[in-house]
Amino acid sequence: MPSEAQNMVNAALRRREELERREEARQQREDSPPPANQILSDITDQTSEGGECEDSQERNTPARETPSRRRRRSPSMDLDTPEGRQHKYACFTEAQCDRFALRGSRRSLVKDFAKGDCHEKMISIMAFLQRSESEQAGSDVQAYLASGAFKAHATALFYTAIVAPHSKAYVTSLASFIASDMARNYPLYKIDKSIIEDEEARSTLNTHMRNKLTTMRNAIKEKLEAAADGAYCMNQLMSDIMPGNIQIRLEHRQRWAWILAQYKAQRETSPTTSNFWKNIDKVLADTEDALAATVADKEAIKEIRAEIFKEALENHERDYPTAIPPPEEVDAPSWQIMLERTMDKFHRY
Repeated sequence: MPSEAQNMVNAALRRREELERREEARQQREDSPPPANQILSDITDQTSEGGECEDSQERNTPARETPSRRRRRSPSMDLDTPEGRQHKYACFTEAQCDRFALRGSRRSLVKDFAKGDCHEKMISIMAFLQRSESEQAGSDVQAYLASGAFKAHATALFYTAIVAPHSKAYVTSLASFIASDMARNYPLYKIDKSIIEDEEARSTLNTHMRNKLTTMRNAIKEKLEAAADGAYCMNQLMSDIMPGNIQIRLEHRQRWAWILAQYKAQRETSPTTSNFWKNIDKVLADTEDALAATVADKEAIKEIRAEIFKEALENHERDYPTAIPPPEEVDAPSWQIMLERTMDKFHRY
């Protein structure tokens, strides 16, 4: 019995040692690539034993990557290091400076810009582009103001707006309407879109427009004074005030007969006519308020308003009979039609 027990113990110890060796060998195989002869031996053993199921399971089991197969990239292999980028863009900066033949301070400025932060560069570029666009728009508006498109065409539109038969005002409100119309219908005024889109250029244009309107109103007031002093008939007044390239309708004659009557009345009651056009705007607004307070029906208001100007023409023709032929009739140009149509929509009572 003792010998059998000892034999069992010895066998158990040998088995344990064998298991430990196998575990150590397995661990070594996992930590390092197996030798070629062992791979061939394993393949031979698997073939001889016919372990198809076990072989299938081993093939379906993904291979574990051993530490020896995990390779770290050295810094020399990294193509996107800060040093690499710095060298790359330094070379690119030099190449671009050479390409555009930049020397001295210009070259230094580009190099300093290239060293800046990415966000700083984008902000600088955006600011530069906006300034360039603003300068270009400033050049465009100056060129426009010096061109015939403004001096002849746009100026004709401004004057046509002043003498239009249904205008509700002649000073601030008229200037605001024209400023809005130029922004809205800039092709009508032959204005480049870049001028309208730039605030400073548009402000410069509007300033010149307002100055033109002031000059035109002063010139027309002088003609009203001459008509009042010279007892002009309506044809004389129309020939003196109206441009020859627009169509003169009955509504023009009626409106300007009323304006001439207002000028005469103000000259008789006031020592100066410096605020004549502002007073005209106030009279028109007060008349509209009185009509709205007295008459409820809009169509009736429209008819009564028209009757006021109609009566002014009848009174003038009665007091100052026709002395000369009327101005030559012309067809309304397209720009007059478009402008007066817009005024009827946005600038009339």
